[in-house]
Amino acid sequence: MRGGQDSPAAKGSSFTRRRHMRADTQSLFVVESVATSAGTTLFSMPAALSDHYAQCAQWTAQWIHVSTPVKASSPEELWKEVETTAGLHPHPLRHNGTDFELRLVSFPEEHSQTTMGTGWVLLIRQLGKPKQPKSKNRKGHPARQALTRGPSNYHLIRSGRIGPSDMKARLDTAPGLTSKRVLLIGAGAIGSVIADQLTRAGIGGLTIIDQDVLEPGNLVRHASNLSFVGAAKSHAAATLATQVNPYLEVRAHVLPVGSTVCGAEQRATLSDEYDQADLIIDATAEVGVQRLTASLARQVGKPWIGAWATNGAHGGAVIRVPRALTPDLGHGVCLITRLLGG
Repeated sequence: MRGGQDSPAAKGSSFTRRRHMRADTQSLFVVESVATSAGTTLFSMPAALSDHYAQCAQWTAQWIHVSTPVKASSPEELWKEVETTAGLHPHPLRHNGTDFELRLVSFPEEHSQTTMGTGWVLLIRQLGKPKQPKSKNRKGHPARQALTRGPSNYHLIRSGRIGPSDMKARLDTAPGLTSKRVLLIGAGAIGSVIADQLTRAGIGGLTIIDQDVLEPGNLVRHASNLSFVGAAKSHAAATLATQVNPYLEVRAHVLPVGSTVCGAEQRATLSDEYDQADLIIDATAEVGVQRLTASLARQVGKPWIGAWATNGAHGGAVIRVPRALTPDLGHGVCLITRLLGG
């Protein structure tokens, strides 16, 4: 969740948030937008995140900025302290028969040793169940009385920042990857892990090509899980990558690279991806395909990496052919042939 560092917060300002139910039945709250009471938008969720949480429940509620620390030792005390400044909550919300109130509180926070920014906490007051009036009127019906409720429960939810710069804050060792695109051919046991690690390393663009479908038996070595069984391996790896980094620009193709059934349109797609890639990685573990992908990399002057493992993963090899060598006599192809006894 993010907001402007010096964002004005007037009483009655609002925010829109989404609630995502995870498989473990816990809730994940995501702030979609923040606006002042005058309707000025201070923050809007990037499209990549908005698409990711499109199926979530959505509510609009109140937020407030506090410029000094609040002395409170419990969620209930913090709620009451904020209420003295913001006033009563304008209206309760309802979900699955439960009435509740939300407040998003922002405050000055140290983001790093030399950087100050805005921190956020979400306060939830779960209202008690309405009580039925005990007294009755002359006709024996319940008397009209002000609604009373049982005791409320208060919850404080910590926040985390999910902006592009926040997600890359721990990637100081590889800042240049954000502008690079990798073409990964093969999304099996090795390729799926490479895709995952490239994503976590902060690669800006990733194209994944594989013609195979994920089967249950693949899961002992594949990076994906049971929910992807039956899907194309390339699409499974791409989906997992966007779940790690929603800002990743990823493409997935189901192409029979090196096969005689690869048509003109498919060859054109492969050619386009070669032209746009900064690095080609072959993780197919198929000799014929490796020779082809290395040869294509040599033709377009792109660096090439081949990686494979022996049966049982008792051994393997990683070959790196730099860009400077690829225009020569096909060093990558020759090395593959020699290693495999060809």
